[in-house]
Amino acid sequence: MNHQAGDRASGVPDIGAVLWRRKWTILITFLVMLSAGLALSLRQTLVYEARSRILFRPQAFGEDAATSVQTESEVVASLSVARLVRADLGLATSAQSLLEELTVLPTVNAQVATLSYESPDPALAAGIVNSFAQSYIDHRTAQAIATVSDERDALEDSITSVQEELAALAGDIETARDDDEKERIATLEAQESALIARLSILEQRLGEVPEPSLNFAAGETLELASVPSRPSSPSHLTNGLLAGLLGLLIGLGLAFLRERFSDRLMSSAAVERQLAAPVLASVPEYKVPDAPDTVVAASLPSSPAAEAYRGLATSLRFAAKRGGAQSVLVASPLAGDGKSLVTANLGVALAQAGSAVALVSADVRRPMLETYLGLERGPGLTDWCQRMASAPKVGQGRAGRRRAQTRSDPQIGDAALMKMLMTTSTPDLLVLSSGSASIPGGVAHSPAIESLVEALESNFDYVLWDSPPALLTADTSILASCVRSAIVVLSRRSASGSAVLSTRHHLDRVGTNVLGVVLNRLKKSSAGYGTYYGKEYGKGELGAQEPFHQWT
Repeated sequence: MNHQAGDRASGVPDIGAVLWRRKWTILITFLVMLSAGLALSLRQTLVYEARSRILFRPQAFGEDAATSVQTESEVVASLSVARLVRADLGLATSAQSLLEELTVLPTVNAQVATLSYESPDPALAAGIVNSFAQSYIDHRTAQAIATVSDERDALEDSITSVQEELAALAGDIETARDDDEKERIATLEAQESALIARLSILEQRLGEVPEPSLNFAAGETLELASVPSRPSSPSHLTNGLLAGLLGLLIGLGLAFLRERFSDRLMSSAAVERQLAAPVLASVPEYKVPDAPDTVVAASLPSSPAAEAYRGLATSLRFAAKRGGAQSVLVASPLAGDGKSLVTANLGVALAQAGSAVALVSADVRRPMLETYLGLERGPGLTDWCQRMASAPKVGQGRAGRRRAQTRSDPQIGDAALMKMLMTTSTPDLLVLSSGSASIPGGVAHSPAIESLVEALESNFDYVLWDSPPALLTADTSILASCVRSAIVVLSRRSASGSAVLSTRHHLDRVGTNVLGVVLNRLKKSSAGYGTYYGKEYGKGELGAQEPFHQWT
């Protein structure tokens, strides 16, 4: 079963929970991008921008004011003007390079344009942009003067020609009059009238053309550029904001990408789907000064964790009753998941509820159950197995061997087993230590385990077996084949789909009935285990749906 597919089938993931779980991914990506953006911005060369404004005079060329601004803006940014600037300032750079840093911005509905030039040298930027303005004016003024001069010269030549024709025509008219040639006189006078009219038009046009002078200009500088005191780029604030925004977007993308491909189970519902078993309880993470791994069910009965263990005991009794289980293996995928501490607390909670409970420290390679209960390691499981291997089994059946004595003074059918069981500070709770003997291959390979299961079940209401990690040794599978029922303890480090699925396969191969799951060491949240009888009081209900975002 694929837990990611199950999560998608259950609906849209909780975006808030995803953001909280992946907050470090988002924050680190944001800070890295912000730092990189600021570092690159600080390493960039400072660029200064100088601006000047010029006024166009299109009437100098007889142009339409509505269309001249764009035309004149293009003239400002032409190679002809750039060459004049280069010569004016004696620059070594090419005219084309000068144009690359020049910007001409026409003003809408006005014969004005703003010139701007960028350079690492603020004085040079001001000098170049002012030179562009003046060079344009000089260039266009020279063109205008040449145009006007040519037009006046052409008109004056035409007027002279007409005047010469009129003078010649006047002589012809006088000759015709002397000869009394009336028809010819009429023709010549008509020609004279036409020439006079043409001369009048030419003189009128000549009067309309302005005469070039030293005050004549094709434009005017409205505002000279001053030397800029502050760089125009880079803008560290803008670059930082853009880099931070980009980092935030990338961080969010990475967060949801990691969430999409993560193998970690993020909710109790995902655990239940992956393990095909209900969540029996969620135990909050707790720390007690000088005793971080204390058995809180006995030492701090009012704590939220103790309430969680009592809820677990209630859930286990119902699950065990439905499954006909008396012996229960407490398993976990990996070492450090807290199964030994869960076993100890669960045993205390069951005994406090009035059940006769035996705990078996079956993790002989790394026994921790005795330590949590304040007991010394002594003769126990390995000694029992060694004894049973060298002697006939005790003739005890699985049925009809219920304890007849009081719970405060249990009498075990086998005297040797009776001597091995250690009492605890909790009434009705006995412990079988991992033992002092060494057995090659581990206790799980001994046929004595089944006889031990029968002996303990005949005298106790519940027998809890603290097993080795399921994914690290074969002992867990063999113990499970004898005990037949199990609960799985998961912590933050083992709550991955692959680990949970492998644990389930280990137990399924030997026919073990998985009663449920215990979610251990959940971190507190704003809606978590705040106070006794608080919002999250207990959390021991069967199949409780606590979010795993407290784990990450």
